[in-house]
Amino acid sequence: KREAFALTTSGEVTFEVGDGKTLTIADDSATATSFVKTGAGSLVLDGAIPLDNKFDVQAGAVTLTDKMLPFVDGSAELSITKTATLNLDYAGQMPFKTLKVGNLGRAAGVYSATQGPNVVRNVLAGDGALRMTAGELYTEISNTSEEIRAKLAKSAITPIRPFEGKFNE
Repeated sequence: KREAFALTTSGEVTFEVGDGKTLTIADDSATATSFVKTGAGSLVLDGAIPLDNKFDVQAGAVTLTDKMLPFVDGSAELSITKTATLNLDYAGQMPFKTLKVGNLGRAAGVYSATQGPNVVRNVLAGDGALRMTAGELYTEISNTSEEIRAKLAKSAITPIRPFEGKFNE
């Protein structure tokens, strides 16, 4: 049995799609602006679906189609884990504000699966491209210095101590 529903919410929508399953959203009246994709299955976004806040692909595969191109305004922040796949099933460039792959932020520019200076293999697939309007190279470091010191001590590595004293005495 197939069920259709309207994707009309102003908040964040999370799609958890099970392994071996595909969920296709072909809603031309969608108003949700933030999406999170979890689960090992596939999500296909194939309609007039705006993305103007956050788009987080945590697992499985997501396919973006050409029907979305006019509705993505370049203000959404795109995040993809290194184990997920984003299929770009369109010709041309879809604009986003920023791109983060794993814990690495990417600089402004055009990214694709196959061509150009910013090829992102194993995460991006398809013929389309992503155009980042902002962004910078960065990585998140979530460990505090206490956590780092504890890990170093556990592995018998001594942290460098600050210099105490005077130079040229």
